[in-house]
Amino acid sequence: MKTVLHSMLGTITFLMVLLFLGTSLATQFFYSQEDILQTKILILESMPYFLITLVSAGILGLFLSRGRVEVVIADKKKRMLFILLICTLMLWPLAYFLDQFARNHSFNLAYDAMQSTEYGLDLIILTLLGLNFRDGAKLVAHEA
Repeated sequence: MKTVLHSMLGTITFLMVLLFLGTSLATQFFYSQEDILQTKILILESMPYFLITLVSAGILGLFLSRGRVEVVIADKKKRMLFILLICTLMLWPLAYFLDQFARNHSFNLAYDAMQSTEYGLDLIILTLLGLNFRDGAKLVAHEA
């Protein structure tokens, strides 16, 4: 049951990042500035829920890995720490600043640079979460 909950939390986390990235890209290129503003507001407001889900998946993963010494476990822990640091120290502040730029209708070079950085970080996080999914599937397959 704990393994299922861990995979569900990981999947929700992955889907949230994918949704953040997809909606940001779609509104940036196909919608009005007001729609961009609404997207940035929603992303910023959902960031605490995202971080709670991410931290919950990480804590449950630590609990599930107790006593295991496989290299895969160590790799997953390192990636999870890196994901958590990126999200708390970079993505959350970026979401705040992008929200502030959008509220002021300041869609300038600084906004574009921060938005591009956010896109890159989202892709890094999706890649790292994907690697954790792959390794988690291997661990579950070896248990069965």
